[in-house]
Amino acid sequence: RGLDINLEREGIAISYRTINRRLKQLHEKGLVEKVNEDRGWYVISDKGQKYLAGELDASELEDDNE
Repeated sequence: RGLDINLEREGIAISYRTINRRLKQLHEKGLVEKVNEDRGWYVISDKGQKYLAGELDASELEDDNE
């Protein structure tokens, strides 16, 4: 836990469960990488960076089986 607390400090209300569910989806698409299994830490992947930079279209993620 931590991301939910930091978001709450910024006035963004989101549950810990929702964050975990979304991170799982991002991980399945290859947009984030888990860097610590025990603590559940993630970092944005190269693919995620490309998506945020507009170099990767969302439609390219739909059929992605990574």
